[in-house]
Amino acid sequence: MPVEPEHLELLERLHTGTSVHSGGALLDHLLGTWTYLSEWGNPEYLCIAGLFHSIYATQSYRTQSAALDDRPMIRNVIGHEAEELAFLFCVAQRRSFFEQVGNPNPELHDRVHDEIRAVTPRVMRDLIELEVANYVEFMPRTDFTVDELEDLQARVEAGRDVLSAAAYEAACSAIHAKRAES
Repeated sequence: MPVEPEHLELLERLHTGTSVHSGGALLDHLLGTWTYLSEWGNPEYLCIAGLFHSIYATQSYRTQSAALDDRPMIRNVIGHEAEELAFLFCVAQRRSFFEQVGNPNPELHDRVHDEIRAVTPRVMRDLIELEVANYVEFMPRTDFTVDELEDLQARVEAGRDVLSAAAYEAACSAIHAKRAES
């Protein structure tokens, strides 16, 4: 499935082509994340969420391409499900995603609003798949310590039951490649 022109136009209006992310343009990272999610056979709404997954800034990527007040406008362009996932990805403490695997009533800590948000197991699974695509996309351009790689491998293993087989294999391969560089 191709990226919709209106999605690219919105990303261009948000200046993602000039914002720096992991040694390149944010737009390239967003397109790469979308590509992985799409190639792994994920539903369209999740691929679109991947295309917008850090526009509100995240705990580690502090550049805000869109303000939270822009959510209705962005939702109007990309759809409710995709925007909600992108929003949750931006405001959540993402480490906790993997701790929620198997929880029938998963919750996220919204670090921006300092509140707990209940989500469905499907939303949690989508966020985990998105987090893995995010990592797989930027890992080749980023340095990791041995401890960081071990921590990431532990999180991927914790999420194995909810990750697509393609996402799990891609994450393991990316981690292995980074270990080989050390």
